[in-house]
Amino acid sequence: MIVIVVILWAVQIWVGYLIGKRKGRPVLGLVLGLLLGIIGWAIMALIPRTHEKQVQDAGRQQSLQLEAMQRAQYPPQQYLPPQQYPAQWTAGQTYPQGTFPLSSAPKQEPDEPDWTELKPGRPSPQ
Repeated sequence: MIVIVVILWAVQIWVGYLIGKRKGRPVLGLVLGLLLGIIGWAIMALIPRTHEKQVQDAGRQQSLQLEAMQRAQYPPQQYLPPQQYPAQWTAGQTYPQGTFPLSSAPKQEPDEPDWTELKPGRPSPQ
């Protein structure tokens, strides 16, 4: 029986330490886990992270994003002139050499009627 109590107490201390470490306050987490157990975990969960921990987490997040951008090869390593755009970049359309890419293509008229022209008493266009 005593062995079980000691093991549970050690688990409470260890979990408190881990929560405190995540918040940048490992000693406080250890003490609250030691003295209050599960209530100490709840208190540690509500305590904000230290400024140093916030800066460290932001730096880690930024390095992960940079690594993801590098793996995705973003931005592209080289610029492709408009006549060399791959078809998937131009919505499935390819353009002959010397013509414009999709982004500078002329605007197409919509197929729908202009509903701003409707006035009361006039029939709707159909």
